[in-house]
Amino acid sequence: MLREAWEETGLENLRVGAFLGVQTIDVTPFGRNEVFRRHCFHLELVGTVRERWTHFEQNPSDGGPPIEFELYWAAMPDDVPELAADMGAMLDSLAGDMR
Repeated sequence: MLREAWEETGLENLRVGAFLGVQTIDVTPFGRNEVFRRHCFHLELVGTVRERWTHFEQNPSDGGPPIEFELYWAAMPDDVPELAADMGAMLDSLAGDMR
């Protein structure tokens, strides 16, 4: 999970925090005939980073060209934008733990 987070964010100074839960999701509505089982964790940043940054995932799983990510920090829970494919399903429980 830390390798995946690094590949998509470029952040090397992360550590595993709390286990948030498991989510099973049918991604057929998103154009893929698959069911994903996601294990969700709270990752904690050790140190500081810029407010916004760009990072390229160099080796996407589909074998395509590098994917550019534009990243920024959002205050929980009110400033987090809607996330694709139900990726934010565990954020409510995390926001509750942070209060």
